[in-house]
Amino acid sequence: FLDKKVPKLGSLSGVMLTSAFAGCSGALARGILLCGTATARVLVRGLHPHLPRVMEALSEQDRRGAPLAHWIVDFALLAECIGTPRPPGFDSSLLSPLLSTREEFSDARRRAMALTALALGDGATALAFLDEKPATYDAPRVRFEFNQFELIRYLAAALDQRRPADWIEPSWVEYFTLFPTHISAQAAEWPDPFKVMRVLANVRGDKVSDIADDLHARVQLLAKQGK
Repeated sequence: FLDKKVPKLGSLSGVMLTSAFAGCSGALARGILLCGTATARVLVRGLHPHLPRVMEALSEQDRRGAPLAHWIVDFALLAECIGTPRPPGFDSSLLSPLLSTREEFSDARRRAMALTALALGDGATALAFLDEKPATYDAPRVRFEFNQFELIRYLAAALDQRRPADWIEPSWVEYFTLFPTHISAQAAEWPDPFKVMRVLANVRGDKVSDIADDLHARVQLLAKQGK
């Protein structure tokens, strides 16, 4: 299906081009988590080369504050998790126009946008999506349960204060464990665990391109344990 669709994208422009990318990051995240990177690469090969054109089209349409802009940035981050280089300029600056429209989004979407900013190393933008002020933590926290706003505040503080990886790893493990509950309650989006793991990978200095395989393996293990 995708192989037949790819040539058409090159001839699309404007609204037709941007609409073709609706939900792209969620589809890619689900594909990686449930099917693995081999399947996901088909989607990346088809869509990734067109990301700069899509962002240009959003700018021309004055829609940089629309949800699609966030999905495009997330898609680039997820593709990087399977080894596809992120296009130049796909950084937290593309999230800035979304701040002015953040009140229009659900809490789940605002959390997802904040996590994207954290994955890009921008704690200030992450806090701005939640209308939160910077916090200070004098010791590592290992329990957040379902308070994702507090988790994001904590991760932003950890990045700002250059905390070591052992300040972040327990919160990542807890988040991944609770993610099925978050997604079932519509309190999260499919790309979110990639971004929390990327915060940890960035601090550790791990290869970002290993994240997709790691997460897929974790999902497979959970599935086996659930049988």
